[in-house]
Amino acid sequence: MLNQLLTNPVLWGIVTMLGAVVARVNILVSIVLGSLVGGLMGGLSLNGTICAFQTGLAGGTPLALTYALVGGFASAIAYSGTVEWLLACLLRHVDRPDRPASPRRIRRILIPLFLVLGLLCKNIFPMHIAFIPIVIPPLLPLMNRAGLDRRMVACLLAFSLVVAFMVIPFGFGHIFLHDMLAMCLARDGIAVNTATMLRAMVIPFAAMAIGLAVAIFLSYARPKYYDADITAKALARRPVPCAFRRRHLVTVLLALATSLAVQAISGGNMTMGTVCGLLVITAGGIAPLRRMDAMVTDGFRVMTLVGLVVIAAAGFSEVLRMTGGVEELVSLMISATHGCRAIAVLCALLIGLLLTLGLGSAFATVPIVSALFVPLGRDIGLSPFATLTLVAVSALLGEPGSPMGSTTLGPAAGLADDGQFDHLRDSVWPTFLHFNVPLLLIGWLAILWL
Repeated sequence: MLNQLLTNPVLWGIVTMLGAVVARVNILVSIVLGSLVGGLMGGLSLNGTICAFQTGLAGGTPLALTYALVGGFASAIAYSGTVEWLLACLLRHVDRPDRPASPRRIRRILIPLFLVLGLLCKNIFPMHIAFIPIVIPPLLPLMNRAGLDRRMVACLLAFSLVVAFMVIPFGFGHIFLHDMLAMCLARDGIAVNTATMLRAMVIPFAAMAIGLAVAIFLSYARPKYYDADITAKALARRPVPCAFRRRHLVTVLLALATSLAVQAISGGNMTMGTVCGLLVITAGGIAPLRRMDAMVTDGFRVMTLVGLVVIAAAGFSEVLRMTGGVEELVSLMISATHGCRAIAVLCALLIGLLLTLGLGSAFATVPIVSALFVPLGRDIGLSPFATLTLVAVSALLGEPGSPMGSTTLGPAAGLADDGQFDHLRDSVWPTFLHFNVPLLLIGWLAILWL
């Protein structure tokens, strides 16, 4: 059995990929290396491995295109100056010169604001994490006065970003639930609908809600103060958007409404909605066409890497499937655990955690864990609903807390604007501990109970 495990192509592919990531090799190069090693160890020729990888790439292409377009859309909105104007209005309302806001009032306003922003910008307004470096830095002085611990804010943002695509079947939620989870499960023999997927998502949502409550009311409830002078100097160096005019607000609102309407009409097609929104902003004349083209292209670059990781992961998944090592690894897991369902499910969740930590995205992990755990669930007697939950939880494990994931990089991009926030210590570790621990424990118990 040990000899079979040590020669299993799936294990070699995953270990190679994760080892390269830990060694700071580029994530795309790491995935390709893992695919080559897994394919060659599985008996595929070099040409056969490359062909299998290229075949799988098509599965992630639509999502990658959406990511790129979202980056351009967010860049165009940021350039309009609308966000800064809205924030200035909020600050004038919250913190008037004749009645300065108390720390408690600031906390009562900012905590729900961060939650709502993450939910809206991941689904209703297609901006993904691009809204964070626009919205958060101007709010840093207010957060400093309230003693708001930035680690709590990182947890708030991570929670809202993950929950947005986990329980709202619109925008990125439509992509995750329908274009990724449902399609991968259907490919592996399990047909699910939206209602079934949303019922399954109640379990990881409850686990993450518990983690967030611990972060807000226990871990980071005490005030933590930052150097206000350093924050002021950092804000003074920020680039100034174009001069804001009321027509910019009208154009941006019209673009968002158009994007939302197109998504609703097209059944949640975020790509078409984003394209139409970009066309409205371009036609609104916020910037000259030459400047608009360069600005949107810069936005494409910001989000394209995430999309390319998803594409490469789909290729990696196809290589693992072609080797036949998936079925072998599943049978080995069952034999090693002596058919014990509890140990097999726990091992599966830990594998999912390692994969998502390495890839940095639940979107990228779904094709791989679906190929691995649908056969496992069938062999250890899990119901289709329990198998769906196993695939979903194992993909979501590691999404909050991955050093290269959007749920840690995004908050750090805004909270570290003045240099008083560390990506690893203040974003990665807090989100990892507060969300992955309850996800693992509650997900494991729920899957065994279902």
